[in-house]
Amino acid sequence: MTQTIDGYTLIAFLPFLVVAPILGLVLARKSARPWLLVALTIASIGAIVAVTIGGRMLKLTSWGRGDFVISWLFDGASWAHVLYLDRTWALNAVLFAPAGCLLTLTTRRPWINVVVLSIFSVGIEVVQRWTRLGVADVSDLVANIVGAAAGITIGVVMVHHAADPRSAHVTDTADQTDNAHA
Repeated sequence: MTQTIDGYTLIAFLPFLVVAPILGLVLARKSARPWLLVALTIASIGAIVAVTIGGRMLKLTSWGRGDFVISWLFDGASWAHVLYLDRTWALNAVLFAPAGCLLTLTTRRPWINVVVLSIFSVGIEVVQRWTRLGVADVSDLVANIVGAAAGITIGVVMVHHAADPRSAHVTDTADQTDNAHA
């Protein structure tokens, strides 16, 4: 991902800001999850699309005619610098972390979320290659998956912390202590 967040990216994100609350409301009724959580999950995935593809689509006057191939995935030279941590790598990881966390809080299925976000990342890289709206890069793919996994890990910790009766007891005790000192 070499896309920066600019006015075009923000414009590309606007449809997701409209769709996320409406779709979130519909899905929240069916899933018994809080509406805001579902809407934020949809918006986080929309942000990924806006940053990686949408903004550039609006910015460029011509795009397309790329190769619909995945050979870049199997190129040994591409894997040589896959863990070279630079600004782009970090931005990719940070972009996918909220989606990983929110998707885990919404679905409570971390392993499925790893697979889903990995496939989503491959899909984005293939679309970038095919449309020439970006560069299909193994380093981006790895950064996306690492970011998603970090977000998923945070989501798992949050789910377990919320489900742990001891965490509620600690909070109640702290509240009682604060009230006693007041």
